[in-house]
Amino acid sequence: MEITFEAPSVNFENPTYAWTYATTTGATLGTSTLQNPVFTFPAPGDYAVTLRVTTSCFCRESQGLIRVPGPPTPGVIGPDQNICVGGTLAPITGTSAGEGTGQYTYVWQQSSDNIGWNDIPGATGASFTPTVTTNTYFRRLVTSGFCGKDTPSNSVQVTFLPSVTPTVAITAPPAQCPGTPLTLTAVATNAGAIPIFQWFVNNVAVAANTGPTLTSSTVVTGDQVRVVVTPTAGVCSTGTATATVTVTRTVAPAPTLTIAAQPAGPVCLGASLTFNVASVTEAGPAPDYQWQVNGTDVPGATGPTFTSTTLLQGQIVTARLRTTDACGQPAAAVSNGIPVQIQPPVTPTVALATPPVECPGTPLTFTAVPTDAGAAPTFQWFVNNAVVATGPTFTSNTLVTGDQVRVEVTPTAGLCTTGTATATVTVTRTVPTPQPTLTIAVQPNGPVCPGTPLSFTITNVTEAGPAPEYQWQIDGADVAGATNTTFTSSTLLQGQIVTLRLRTANNCGQPVAVVSNGVPAQILPLVTPTVSLAAPPVACPGTPLTFTAVPTNVGNAPTFRWLVNNVAVASGPTFTSSTLVTGDQVSVEVTPTAGICSTGLATTTVTVTRTLAPAPVLAIAVQPGGPVCLGAPLTFSIASVTEAGPTPEYQWQVNGIDVVGATGPVFTSTTLREGQTVTARLRTTNVCGQPVTAVSNGVAVRIQPPVDVDAGPDKEILAGTSVVLEGRADGNYPVRWTTTTGQTFLGNDRLQPTVSPTVTTTYTLSAGEGGCADSDQVTVTVRPPIRIPNAFTPNGDGRDDTWQIEFIEQFPDNTVTVFNRWGNKIFSANNYSRANEWRGDINGQPAPVGTYYYVVVTKGPLGKSYSGSITILY
Repeated sequence: MEITFEAPSVNFENPTYAWTYATTTGATLGTSTLQNPVFTFPAPGDYAVTLRVTTSCFCRESQGLIRVPGPPTPGVIGPDQNICVGGTLAPITGTSAGEGTGQYTYVWQQSSDNIGWNDIPGATGASFTPTVTTNTYFRRLVTSGFCGKDTPSNSVQVTFLPSVTPTVAITAPPAQCPGTPLTLTAVATNAGAIPIFQWFVNNVAVAANTGPTLTSSTVVTGDQVRVVVTPTAGVCSTGTATATVTVTRTVAPAPTLTIAAQPAGPVCLGASLTFNVASVTEAGPAPDYQWQVNGTDVPGATGPTFTSTTLLQGQIVTARLRTTDACGQPAAAVSNGIPVQIQPPVTPTVALATPPVECPGTPLTFTAVPTDAGAAPTFQWFVNNAVVATGPTFTSNTLVTGDQVRVEVTPTAGLCTTGTATATVTVTRTVPTPQPTLTIAVQPNGPVCPGTPLSFTITNVTEAGPAPEYQWQIDGADVAGATNTTFTSSTLLQGQIVTLRLRTANNCGQPVAVVSNGVPAQILPLVTPTVSLAAPPVACPGTPLTFTAVPTNVGNAPTFRWLVNNVAVASGPTFTSSTLVTGDQVSVEVTPTAGICSTGLATTTVTVTRTLAPAPVLAIAVQPGGPVCLGAPLTFSIASVTEAGPTPEYQWQVNGIDVVGATGPVFTSTTLREGQTVTARLRTTNVCGQPVTAVSNGVAVRIQPPVDVDAGPDKEILAGTSVVLEGRADGNYPVRWTTTTGQTFLGNDRLQPTVSPTVTTTYTLSAGEGGCADSDQVTVTVRPPIRIPNAFTPNGDGRDDTWQIEFIEQFPDNTVTVFNRWGNKIFSANNYSRANEWRGDINGQPAPVGTYYYVVVTKGPLGKSYSGSITILY
């Protein structure tokens, strides 16, 4: 059992607790140093518990005896109950609980799954009568005092048996002949182990028959047999079950007989006809057949087939069957009657039309038209007595005038005819027209330059037909799209042959083609004109330059065009200019003499190069390079110079104005001001003797003004706190805070950072460099906070006899007041110190042990109010 122990509160500093748990014989079970520990005892019984409390002033110990009772026994409940839905449940009882404290309380619980349990409101007796309507588990919880709370008993189950609907099925017997005993069997479900059966025939009860089967040889087709089943006593059912069947006796069907004839259709007189049994039903084990003609038995015709060659048109053939049925009774059947069909003989004929007169090669089709030859006659075709084809038609494109075409027709197999039929025709063909002719010519007829158009035309054509198709060709290859009667081209080459192909049809519609005479193309060769142009000499700008064109393959009268940088400037074989500069492009275009077969213009280009006269470049620098104080000397000098010439002339300038007398390579001044710009100008002549001027880079004058900083007033703080320094500067320039202790400065304000010194510290604020610099200092005095004890012992032992407040002397302007628990002031002092400390008395008498309350107020910049409790011990 687990028990929590609580020790009384002690109003002394740092009390300690020592708990000991032991048996009554002194065997230690456990210890604890907590004020309120929890301990679990291993078993019921009596145990000794000891508590010792120790402080700096006293030590006290107490001991007690406790009894740990055992858990109760819950007893046994039961039994399980099974009941039909709607029935009444019996009370659940059980044996009495035992052990524990001897006094018991009960709580009944229920569950749907024997796992999760719920209390039943008001069910607190030793027994319980359930009122549920579904399957439920029940148990009883027993509690004896504070031991074994809610100890559960065994569980019992209440099961509701659902009402079932009984059913019964009768196994129907096979159909049998009348008088044969029939047995019917009833199969019951949901009726229990020993149900009762009652049989009825046509609603009349069958006496003394209560079993699941009924046997009878007197029932006939149509009788109604019914069974009623009463379920076994105790089964939760909805009532009785019933089933009914109708008796069916075997009916012996009469035999049937169908016959057929082969062949089925009409036959020629004297042909063989065979009749056979096509289908038969209920023939029995020993059928007896008899064939008949017009209802008269044919002697000896008693098998399943009958064949005859003497039958006449219109006679009727039948067959008779004699046998016994399924129940042994004699039976007979007569088949269908088949009339005899005899066909008389006919004489076949065939007609064959004479073909039209067509051109040779045209397909000719011949169609035979037979009569009295039946539905599927056969055909044999002959050309000049040679077999060539079969079928009702014959087609050929190889026939010529005078050929004999004959057809022989054999009537359909089985047709009663007198023999074959035949017909013959003679072929006549049309005579075709002669082959066409075609001639072409070209203009101009003589040689031409490449690219000159040549036009070809038809000069003569015969037998072109009604729809001639032309195709011009070069060296025998078709020219795409050239299908007219004329053809023009400017891309022909020397020696290529031009022809024209004609495609048409003769009077028989047969395709014919002819190619014209070939006409050769006569093309003169092309020449490629050229021109050369000498590069001009390198000369100073302004010197006249002359260019002369030298052409070839251009004839005796070419024309010239001169261009400078693609701009036309002159004509003629030469060109002179004094304005050209380095990089100019001079071009000449030469057009050959008119009438020459050339490839086009001749052109060339040269680039002008003038004597290089680079401009001078000047750069200056200053020393010192950084800002200087006002009035300090600044020296400017030539840092670099190019193309200075033999006699350079310098002039120093301030803000673009010449400085009188400053004409050397160095310039020094102490009068310059912030923001002014210093430059140097160079005047000289280049390599072509031309005057040139260059101005250097500008150097800005940087003058640094003197700085003035103030570190702000001294500060005073309590240890553990921080303060913001109040620095000041007369301008927006970089400043620095430093200290010998290497502390960290917090905050984003460069002049007013936050510091947290642990000891009194001096901080230095500085700015500027050299003679323009300034600095100032501020001291932060760190004072310790007062320490107020929460207890003292004014017992005269020389230790803690007075209420000593540490460091309060640093705050001489203070007040200290003490109150009792009712708020009455019992002590008060101004400028509290060792000289006037409270000695734990009230009006000169020792104050009782207990807790008192104080208010301490310090004044000044670090003033603060303190309040709390103080305990007096002895």
